[in-house]
Amino acid sequence: MITPIQDKEWVHPLSLILLREGNMSNDNNDKTIEVSQSDLLNAFFHLKLHEQHFATQESVDNLKERFLDFSARTDSNFEKVDESFKRVDAEFKEVRAEIKEVRTEIKDLSNKTDENFKELSNRMDTQFRWVLGLMVSGIIALVAQHFI
Repeated sequence: MITPIQDKEWVHPLSLILLREGNMSNDNNDKTIEVSQSDLLNAFFHLKLHEQHFATQESVDNLKERFLDFSARTDSNFEKVDESFKRVDAEFKEVRAEIKEVRTEIKDLSNKTDENFKELSNRMDTQFRWVLGLMVSGIIALVAQHFI
């Protein structure tokens, strides 16, 4: 009969065999343990299964840790990309505002140029009339002097 173990920690299968009643004999004050071959094979089998379970659990823990690290890095990368998009969006807004300012300045300059051209055109018309009038007067004076 196997003595029940109260705590939930894993117990080596060979220690379970030692807990059996009547397995120890006292011949010549030497303590020997009698273990059947099937019990020994069973214990080694359970030991290997336990080692495999811990190796598998360690692999799962490593995989979980790597996944959590990857997830954290991915979240960090997405946050960096989001910040970059926000900066680019802000820069686009600034550029759009600057373009609007430049358009306004160009329109103002165009209006001033049109006004200056009209004013110059009016002056030239007035001056052209004076010059034309002077030329006609000069030609008349020459012709009149030639006939007199």
